Amino acid sequence: MEYWFLNASLHYSIVPVPQSLLRWSEAVERNEAYECFSPACVDRTVQCPTLSQLPAPPSGKCGWPWTEEVPRLPNTMPAGSPWPVISIVTPSFNQGRFLEETIRSVLLQGYPNLEYIVIDGGSTDDSLEIIKRYSPWLTYWVSERDRGQSHAVNKGMSHATGDIVAWLNSDDLYLPSALIRVATAWDKKHTHWLVGKIKVGESLDSPEVKTLRLSSSQTFLEIAAFWLVRERNLRSYSQPEVFMSRQAWQAVGGVCEKLFHAMDNHLWAKLSAVGYVPLYLPEEIAFFRFHKTQKTRPSNAEYLSRLTGERIWGLYDALRLARSASPSPPDVDEVANLLESKAAGYCTILDEFFTHHNWIKVLRAVMKGALFQPSTTLKYMTPRTVMRLIRLILQANPGAQQT
Repeated sequence: MEYWFLNASLHYSIVPVPQSLLRWSEAVERNEAYECFSPACVDRTVQCPTLSQLPAPPSGKCGWPWTEEVPRLPNTMPAGSPWPVISIVTPSFNQGRFLEETIRSVLLQGYPNLEYIVIDGGSTDDSLEIIKRYSPWLTYWVSERDRGQSHAVNKGMSHATGDIVAWLNSDDLYLPSALIRVATAWDKKHTHWLVGKIKVGESLDSPEVKTLRLSSSQTFLEIAAFWLVRERNLRSYSQPEVFMSRQAWQAVGGVCEKLFHAMDNHLWAKLSAVGYVPLYLPEEIAFFRFHKTQKTRPSNAEYLSRLTGERIWGLYDALRLARSASPSPPDVDEVANLLESKAAGYCTILDEFFTHHNWIKVLRAVMKGALFQPSTTLKYMTPRTVMRLIRLILQANPGAQQT
C-alpha cells in the first residue's frame, strides 16, 4: 500500500505506508490519536527550512523566531565531515499559545542534519492545528493521551536516532545558532554531555530578561547534591541548556517516569553517577520562560514539598547507581553521608513510595522513621505530606495492594 506525503523539501513522494500509520488511521477513526511520520520512513533527518518556506507568523509577531532566521549551513563541517545528527524532542500538552514559537526556534536554526520530534499529550486547545501546520518539517509527531511529561520525553527519544539528543519543552526556546554552537563544540569521541548558558524571563523581549551564570560543577556532589550544599552557591542546570549523547541517554535509562517535577535533576545525577562530566559552553543557547501556568512555581508550598521529595529520592536512587558503577565517583561516600545526615528517614519513606507504590508500606516507613530517625523524618513528614503520598498512590492505582 502507498500513501502521499509532503516531504521536508516540499516535493511529493510515494513511500510505503508503515504499520504505525495504518494503526494511526484506525485510531483517528476512533478519535483516540493522531500520529504521523514525515517521509522519514525514507530519510529521518531534515535540512532546516528557510523562513520563506515556513507558514507566515501571526500578525504582529516579529524578531526571533518569527521574522528572523539562521542562514543555512553547508551540508558538511569545515573539515569536510557531515554535521552530527541532532535529535530534539518537544513534549507538549495544551501549550498552544507558546508551541508555535518553540517549534520555529528549532526549525529556523539553519542546521542541516536535524531530527525534530513532537509528542503531544492529546491537547484540546489549538496545539494539534499548529503541529499539523509544521508537520512537513517534523521527523515524527503524535497527539494522544500519555502518562505525563516524563513519559512523553521517553516516548519521543525512542524515535530518535541522532548522535546528540535533547528535549525542549513547549514553552521554551532555542536561541539563534544554538544547534551550530553545540555541534561545533562537540567532540564525537569524548563529549557525552554539554551545558550552555541560558536566558530566563517572560518573553525574549521582556525588559526583565537576564542571563544566568554558567555552571562550573564537575563532581558527583556538585551536580547531584547541589541543593544540599547551598552554602557553596553552586548552580545546577535549567533543562533547555543541556544536550547529551544518545549513548549517555540510553546508558542511564532516560528520565524517570515516576517523577513529575525533578526528572531533570534526577537525570543529571544519574549521568554524573556513572562517570559522565559535562562540557561547558560559555555561549547563550536557550531561553527558559516564566509564566503563570507553568509547573515550576517557587512560591507554592505544595510544589516545593513535592520538588524536595523528588530531589531527595532522585539523589538516593542515583547513589545506588553510583555504587554499582565501575569506578564509583570518588565522593560517593561523602554524598551518602550528607544525604543520611539530612534526610535518612525521609529517604526510606520516599523509596517505599516511588519503588513499591504501596500505601501500607509507606505508613509503616513513616512510623518507623518517626520512632528511630525522628530528626530526618519529621522535618519533612507532616500529616498533610503523608496524606498527599497516599492520595497519589491511590490515584495512580485505585486497586493498590494494601498488605
